[in-house]
Amino acid sequence: LEAAGYETLAPHGAAQLSPILTIVPTSSSRHKTLQEMEAALAAAKVSAIRRGGGLRLSPHAHNEDEDIERAVGALA
Repeated sequence: LEAAGYETLAPHGAAQLSPILTIVPTSSSRHKTLQEMEAALAAAKVSAIRRGGGLRLSPHAHNEDEDIERAVGALA
């Protein structure tokens, strides 16, 4: 998602690994507002919630690669 122009906010460092990712639109991202991002993810049937000034994605063990690809595809 960073390659698609979004800012990603996530814990960094080996001791802070987490699947939770917060995504923030930028001037170079496809979607410029949280509302646009929400609409794109909803159309792709991807759940996200507003947190910390961005949209939070929280993949878990029940998610498959296709779920992640669908989320990235909706935003990229």
